[in-house]
Parts: sequence; C-alpha cells; structure tokens
Amino acid sequence: METNRIKSIIESILFVAEKPVTVDKLYEVFDKEVEKDIITSTLEEMKTVYDSEQNNGIKLEMAASGWQLRTKEDNQAWIKNMENIKPIRISTSALETLAIIAYKQPINKAEIDKIRGVDSTHLFKTLLERNLIRISGRSELPGKPLLYTTTPEFLEIFGLNDLNELPSINEIQELASKGFGDTGDYKQELNQSLRLIVEEKTDIEITEDVNTAEIDETLDKMTEIGKELRVDIDLVQEKVDIIFEEACRKYATQRQEIYKTTEGQ
Repeated sequence: METNRIKSIIESILFVAEKPVTVDKLYEVFDKEVEKDIITSTLEEMKTVYDSEQNNGIKLEMAASGWQLRTKEDNQAWIKNMENIKPIRISTSALETLAIIAYKQPINKAEIDKIRGVDSTHLFKTLLERNLIRISGRSELPGKPLLYTTTPEFLEIFGLNDLNELPSINEIQELASKGFGDTGDYKQELNQSLRLIVEEKTDIEITEDVNTAEIDETLDKMTEIGKELRVDIDLVQEKVDIIFEEACRKYATQRQEIYKTTEGQ
C-alpha cells in the first residue's frame, strides 16, 4: 500500500476516534498488511507535518499510549464558545488527591488521608465517577484496604503518554521553590506538579473547593425538617381518619333510625 494512502486512512481513523488509537489497533485495522514500524514512522511523519504548519487548528499527539488528533491550545478559548462545550472542572482538593495517587500509586485511602491531613472520602467518589482513578486491588496490610491507581482517561485528559511524563520530584521541587518557596510540603509539591500541567491546558479548569461540611449540615437540617413534617402529616392524617370514622358511624346510625321509622309506618 502506498505511503500517502496509509496516511489518508490513518488520518480518517484518528479523526473519527473518540479515544487515542494505539499502533496495535491500527495494525489490526489494516488487517496486519501494514507493518507496525511503517505505521509508527507514518504517524511520526504526520506529527512533524502538523507541527510545522502553524496555521493548522489541530495537532497530532501521543496520549495514553495511543495517537490522537487534538485542537491546538491557543484555539481552546474559541472552542469553549461553542454550545455545550465546557472545560473539565476539578477542585483544588480533588487535584491534590489525584496528584498523590498519580505519584504514589498503587496507594490506599488511609495513606492519602495521612499525607493530606484530612478525610478524602467525598473526593474519591468524585474522582471515581469521572473515571480519573480506579480500584486496582487490595493491599496486604491488615484489613486489606482497597488500592487506587490512575486510569488511561487520566493520561488522556492531562495529555500524557504514560506516567513517566509526569514531572520528576526534583523538577517539582525546583519549580515549586520558584513559585511558592521551598516549603518542604510534599503534598503541596505534588499538587503543584499537576497544576503545572493544567496551566498549559485551557480545557481543564480548577475550581474552588466546595464546603462539604456546610452541605452536610444543610442536608441534616433538611432531613430533620422532613422528619418533623412527616410527623405533622401523620398527625393530620390520624385526625382525618378519626373524623371520617365518626362521620361514617353517625351516617350509619341515621340510616338505621330512618329505616326503623319507615318500617313502623
């Protein structure tokens, strides 16, 4: 098969694919008629062409061990103006938890809570729902707590081919010291590493943390109000039932009296 034809097919596949496409997958699509090294070299050549054309609105990158056509960063602001196109939102606490998992995986929740100094239960729920982390097994520690790791979606969203592309601890410490001083705060340094990636990707937005304590308090109050209303409704229903029973008895008595009077006539 001619090189230009291979390029054309690969470009079409990447255009319609929702997720990064691996070389192995492309090899299968070509019915194993095109060697993997040819596919790889073609992809690299295509990437060079996309990178060299400054007026292109898309680029070709590796993410999550696959290849994907992506929009250029300087066009993201315009893409957001499209209807229903919204950035991925993640809170500072969720980003902090995600950073710890990314660097320390596999890791259990107790270890993360120890590093953060607070309970992370609600954050785990959010990260699991967004498929940024997953349960990868159980620890050999007493109680066999669940272990958590990041997902391929995490790599895709943060534009990483694999975890080796995360900034090294030394890089984090160097950049962190320039940004907020050498605090020696391991948690803050890990958090900063993902912030550095987020700052280069305008399709991810860091939001303020939600005060879950206030939400829980409000929900508790609403629950209590609901219980009180339920009691009041039950009392009203009980009174209605009593009134209805009394009315039925009076009606039955009146009917009997009318029947007796009619018989007597």
